[in-house]
This record gives sequence, C-alpha cells and structure tokens, in this order.
Amino acid sequence: MKNYNLFILCGLSLSLLFSCNGEEAKKITITDLKDSTRAQEQNETVVQELQFYDEHDSAINQERFNQKIASGIFLPLETKSIGGQNEVHLITLERHARNLEEMEVPDFSLSDLNGNTYNRKNTLGKVTVLSFWFTSSPLNVNEIGKLNELALQFKENNKVLWLAAALDNADQLSRFLKDKGWAFRFAADQEKLAIEFGVLTYPTHLIIDQKGQIVRALVRNGDSAAAIAQKINSLL
Repeated sequence: MKNYNLFILCGLSLSLLFSCNGEEAKKITITDLKDSTRAQEQNETVVQELQFYDEHDSAINQERFNQKIASGIFLPLETKSIGGQNEVHLITLERHARNLEEMEVPDFSLSDLNGNTYNRKNTLGKVTVLSFWFTSSPLNVNEIGKLNELALQFKENNKVLWLAAALDNADQLSRFLKDKGWAFRFAADQEKLAIEFGVLTYPTHLIIDQKGQIVRALVRNGDSAAAIAQKINSLL
C-alpha cells in the first residue's frame, strides 16, 4: 500500500495545507504525508490508474472522493480488484482503529537509538505502548509530547514499555530529541514497521497487552493521553 502518498495521489493540492488555519490543518492532516514532492510528480500517471469508492464501496469520482477526505474523518485504503484494477476505498478513522485492534501483532523487530532491540517475544509480560509518528507534523509533535508526560508518570514501572517508532532518519530524530527529557524509547526509520502494522496515518498509538494482543488503537485521537492512561491502569 502506498500509505503515505494517497491523499496527494488523489489530487489534494499542497496549497490547501498552507491556506488552512491551525484547526483545519489538523482535520486534513496533509502534514501526515511523507515524500509528498515525489508523490505530486507521480500524481497524474497514478490517478489515471485508480478507481475511487466511498465508505459503502460505491464508486464515486475523484472530486467527491477528495471532498470526503478533506472532511477529516476518512482515510484512503488502496486495494486491488480481482481483475487487477487499483482501487482506493474510503475507511473511517474509527473503522481503521477497529481493524488494527483485530489484527494479530506481527513478528516485529524494532531497534531504538541506543541499540536496544524489542520484538514480539521480549515484550510479552509488559504493557507496550507503540506510537507511530514523525517530527515534521505539529499534530504529531504535540501528541508525542503529551504522551511523554504520561510516560514519565510510569517511568519507575517496569511493567509498562513506551516505544516511539518515527519515520524520520536517525540524525533528524536525534536533533529533535536533544536536550529534552524523554521516557519513550525512540526508533528511527520505521516506515517499514508502520506498513507491517497496517498503519495508514499519523499519529497512531497501539496498546499491546501482556499477552501480545492489541487491545486499543488510537488514530489521530484528540485525547490519546487520557485514553491510554485509562487502558494501562485497567491492564496493570
């Protein structure tokens, strides 16, 4: 899936981002796209190969598809039909969160900036908060900051593990983290891991219980810290 480029591939102009006020930008979250310049260059060719569908799997035109995406409550999910046609279906944020909660945790491996490796096996027995994010989005940065305040409250509890999988490379991430107090274990270049977990947008936070099951997914949720705190306390 081309998870990071679909909004632009579907014709949303980057100028929309810069003309929006702060609240509108949070709804559209075009800043949650990666490699947008490259995607924009490929836009004309790729869009010609796509068929668009609404949340009820009814075919719609590209203009209507873009209008729905701009509402901020839908995500684009790319699939292939039996005949090989590339299709893009709308999915609500809530439906995507439920899909994540229903999936089996992949046999993942994540190495943080300090060289520590975490995987499905060695995180068993702990409550793991796994956050997918990146540093160039104000929405992502604001939310990871709020979650870090929560993580600091659990700093002495070795039964809770806080992992932050960033799309940024190690240099970019290290510069962002410098001289700040963090309770998260940060990992860079985690685009592949995001794809393995089926993440479609950012920030996305997964709570994995002691048995290795995803018990809560929060996708662009405005009150993630409170929801995560409540779920962690119910699991401990």
